[in-house]
Amino acid sequence: MKIGPLNIDSPRLDPAARSPAGQAGSSAAAPAVKPGAIDRIELSEGASRLLKSGTDSFDAEKVAAIRKAIEDKQFKIKHEVIAEKMITEAASFLQTIATKQPGE
Repeated sequence: MKIGPLNIDSPRLDPAARSPAGQAGSSAAAPAVKPGAIDRIELSEGASRLLKSGTDSFDAEKVAAIRKAIEDKQFKIKHEVIAEKMITEAASFLQTIATKQPGE
């Protein structure tokens, strides 16, 4: 997927040009940003493990084997494994937001 340059002049990116309901010309003000405010992100458990592993390489042999299995129409998708991982990630996310203190 190729993403082109960002059009900063786009009305979709101008908060003053839309209301909370998506109507242009709204008088609703955007929330004020506090001086010195810092944005925070929290990584999922899986993403944290990847960062801690310290490796940015991949297993070329495994990739080649998967590619060949796809080409030969022999690649089997393990729906149960995918669903379980999605549920685990969702539970981790919900746990993270449930334990946040107000104002964090």
